[in-house]
Amino acid sequence: MTRDLQIILVSPSAHYPSHNWPNTVALMRALRRKGQNVRAVIFSTGTEPVPPDLQGSVEPVFSHMPPGWRQAAAGKWQERRLGGLMNVCETLACLFKALRLGRRHPNTVLHFIGGSYWLVVLAALWLKRPRFVYSLYGGMLSGPAGGLKARLRPHLKKLLQRAAATGRLEFTCENEFLHQEITPLVGSHIHVIPYAINDSEALPAPAEARQRLDLPPQEKIVLFFGTHRREKDYHTALKGCLALPNPPLALFVGKVISSNDPRKVAADCHYANVRIVDEFVPEEMTKYYFAAADAVALPYEADFSRGSGVLIECCRHLRPMIASATPYFSAFLARYQCGISYVPGDSASFAAAAGRLLADSTRYRAALETARHDHSWTAAADQYIKLYGGPV
Repeated sequence: MTRDLQIILVSPSAHYPSHNWPNTVALMRALRRKGQNVRAVIFSTGTEPVPPDLQGSVEPVFSHMPPGWRQAAAGKWQERRLGGLMNVCETLACLFKALRLGRRHPNTVLHFIGGSYWLVVLAALWLKRPRFVYSLYGGMLSGPAGGLKARLRPHLKKLLQRAAATGRLEFTCENEFLHQEITPLVGSHIHVIPYAINDSEALPAPAEARQRLDLPPQEKIVLFFGTHRREKDYHTALKGCLALPNPPLALFVGKVISSNDPRKVAADCHYANVRIVDEFVPEEMTKYYFAAADAVALPYEADFSRGSGVLIECCRHLRPMIASATPYFSAFLARYQCGISYVPGDSASFAAAAGRLLADSTRYRAALETARHDHSWTAAADQYIKLYGGPV
């Protein structure tokens, strides 16, 4: 059905260092290229500035962060005080702002990229319109539950089912494994739209990237990119690298947000050939780190069941990966043949995989280019427009 849509992307967590705001900006641009009427709502400006081409279409709830809010929001995500309450407050403020913006348009869609999905569920139940979409990056009602939490779960499940039954709330996730987990909760109202990337940018040559980053021009480099979370098994990867005849430079790039600090792991493994960049890397510098690497390591633990944005970033930057054989990674590599998997927790298996890949990393180029195209924002925008109910 062809409808004149007003799409409002709601990104409550845009002021935090995370994927939410870059994803919002990229989707906004892709939808505009498709001729869609799209605006965005954020809680406040902060970590990521609003790009010049979107200045007139992004509406902050607060032009300046409320007093004391920035200090309360600072620090590692897992250690932030009152983090859940702040998430609810930020989502609620953005929800009211978005509802005001869309109140006069009969075909408004509010697409939440981050924030509290429970508030979106309640809004879908209470309001006759607009239509809601929520992008999930993790599970729903997942993890162990005891006491009051266990008693509440059946009621929360019914709440989700009632909201989905309105026909005005759809959820998206990035892989089939989350889809299978969430389907019993919301039925056919959960949709797979893969993590998307920009497939049109020019990539620097490896020599140029290494020169810019002051990295050795001839040495093999394995990149560990992204925030350093607890699920990443750096011990296995570094022990595997040590088993190689010429251990590569282990380049860790990303902010430490947990106790899984690569400095400590490298010291524990006695791995001297390491460089650590402990920061959230600006978008314009990301491509240089990938271009400088011969391969990218994705060393997750065996029970890791989700996908990884870094995996798709490898495809974006045409860099093959050494990935632990978890469900999502194994399925992805079986489909695209753009890297090698190893047995999680097995350093000898990692060494064998790394040795094979580093011997000729260029043979994965064609598969990486295919994956890059399939996961582009252009392809994702078509899927979102179909979900919104408008013309592709």
